[in-house]
Amino acid sequence: MYKLKTIIKNDIIDNMFLFWKGMDYIMEEELDIKELFIALWNKKIFIIIITFICMIFGFFKYNVFKEFNEKKILNAKEEYIAGTNFVVGEKNIDIPENYENITDLKLKEKVIIDDNLVATYEQLLKKRSNFEKLIEELNLDLEIEDLEKMVIFRRINNSEVLEIDVIYEDEEIAQKISISLAKILEQDLKEIYNISGITLLDTGKLINKDEFSTVKEADTSTQKSSSIKKTIIITAIGFCVACGIVIVLEIFDNTVKNENSLEKTSKLKTLAVIPNSVQDNKDKFRLLRVNINQCKTILITSPRRYEGKTYVAKNLAKAFNALGKNVLLIDLVNEKNNLVKKYNGKGLLTYLEENDKLIEKYINDSDIKNLSVLTLGKDNGNSTELLESLRMAEALALLEKIYDVIIIDGGSVLDDANTLAMSKIAKFSVLVINKRKTKMEDVIKAKNNIEDVGGNVLGNVFNKI
Repeated sequence: MYKLKTIIKNDIIDNMFLFWKGMDYIMEEELDIKELFIALWNKKIFIIIITFICMIFGFFKYNVFKEFNEKKILNAKEEYIAGTNFVVGEKNIDIPENYENITDLKLKEKVIIDDNLVATYEQLLKKRSNFEKLIEELNLDLEIEDLEKMVIFRRINNSEVLEIDVIYEDEEIAQKISISLAKILEQDLKEIYNISGITLLDTGKLINKDEFSTVKEADTSTQKSSSIKKTIIITAIGFCVACGIVIVLEIFDNTVKNENSLEKTSKLKTLAVIPNSVQDNKDKFRLLRVNINQCKTILITSPRRYEGKTYVAKNLAKAFNALGKNVLLIDLVNEKNNLVKKYNGKGLLTYLEENDKLIEKYINDSDIKNLSVLTLGKDNGNSTELLESLRMAEALALLEKIYDVIIIDGGSVLDDANTLAMSKIAKFSVLVINKRKTKMEDVIKAKNNIEDVGGNVLGNVFNKI
C-alpha cells in the first residue's frame, strides 16, 4: 500500500511539473507577430462569421426593425400622436408671438447638438427608472415595455429642435405622457450635465398621422445615415471581438508554433524542418540523414498519434537508400506496408515467437532496390513482452550486421508501449513534432519517457504539414 501511494504521489508531482513547464512556455514565449498573423489568417472563417453576424444584427436592429415598428405604429387604428418639442440649453431663446414654424426661431446663444447627443438624450429619457416614475405619477395601467414602444424620440429636420412623440389610444393621456417625459428629461440634464433647463416650444400638440409621416420622411436621410454609422460600428466591434478572441487563444495556446521555441523549451535540436507535402522535400530528408548519419538504428516516433511519423520514416529510409546503403524499414505501425512488393504474411512478432534462426525469411522486398521492409506481424496480445525480450535484442543485433541502416517506424511514445520498449533497444530516437498540434508538455514528457528507459533522443523533426 505504501509503495502504491508513493507511485501515485510521484505521478501527480511529475504531471504538475509538466503543467507548470507548459505554463512557463506560454508566459515566457515572445508573441511572434508573424505567427499572430498566421493564426488570424487560419481563423479567418471564424472572424468573417462573427463579423457578418454583427453586421446583420446591426442592420436589422437599426434599419429593418426600426422601420417596421414605426410603420406598425403609423398604421395602427384609433390611436393619437401627441408631441412636445424643445431645445436643450439655457432659456435664452426668442419665441415670436406668431410662432408657426421652427425656422422663425432666433437663438440668442448657439445651442450645440449632434447625433451622438441625440442618442445620449434618448437613452436618458428611456431609462427604466424614468418610465417607472411616469407610470406612478400618471397612474397608468401600462407595462414599461409597452410604454417604451409608444415613445419616439427624434431630431426634427436635422435642426437643434428635439421632439418627444407619444402614440396612444387616448389623446389626453398621450399629451400628458409627452409633456411629463420632457420635464423628466429636463431634470436628468440638470443633474447629469448641469444644464439649467430645456426650452419647451410646443407642449402636447396633437399630430395627425399624415403630418407625422411627412415629418418622418423629411428625417429619413439623416436617420439612415445614423443607422448606417451604427451598423458600421457594430460590425467593427464584431470584427475586433473576433480578432481579440483569436489573439487570446493564440497567447494561451500550448502547442508548438516554431522551432526556436521548441528548441528553447525542450532542449532538443531541430534536425530538419518539413515545410509541406506539396513540394519535393528530398533536400530536407538529406539534411536529416546527414544530421543522424552516425547512427546505425534509429527509431522515428512522436509524442502523440497522427503527427507525421510514417511519412518521415519512409522518406528517411529512401534518403539513406539513395546514398547506396542497404536499408531495412521496420514497421511497428502497419501490418501491411505500401512499400512491400509482395507480403509473405509473416512479421517481426512471428519471428520472435517461433524458434527460427533465419530472420531473413520474415523480411519483405520493396519496389526499391536495397530497401527491405519488416512488418510487425500478427499480435497475439504479448507484443510488448516479445519486443522487450532478449531474443528481440539479439534479432536487432543480427539485423545490424546484415543492413547498413535500420529505420524503425514506431507509434506514439506516450500511447504505445511497443514503441517505448523499442526506444530502449534502438538506443537512438527522433521525435516528429507537428506544428500547432503537438503540445509542448507532451514533447517534454515523451523525451523524459524515452530517456527514463535508457534511450537517447537525438533531436526533433519539425513537421509543418
